[in-house]
Amino acid sequence: MPLTVKEYRNLARDADGNVMAAPQEPPLRKQSVALTTSSVAMTNATGNNCFLLGLTADADCYVEIAASPTAAVATSEFFAAGVTKYVGVAPNAAVKVAAITSA
Repeated sequence: MPLTVKEYRNLARDADGNVMAAPQEPPLRKQSVALTTSSVAMTNATGNNCFLLGLTADADCYVEIAASPTAAVATSEFFAAGVTKYVGVAPNAAVKVAAITSA
């Protein structure tokens, strides 16, 4: 059961060139974070051109985003299984995502 992390650089545009409230596919990169009862962080930090993350978990979990994150059930943000959440990050921030399950 992973947490899938997609890195995006641009928002999509419609046929008239208007910016849409959706990321432009394909993502720059896609990584997976194993969901276990111990905090696990993604292997590689986000790339220089990334400013938006798309996060989708296969199981309920708690997520922390930072340069060197540690997820904790008591203090990290809850993510429901099967729901994609988009999170903005500063370009060139080189952050990682860590996740943990409660059971």
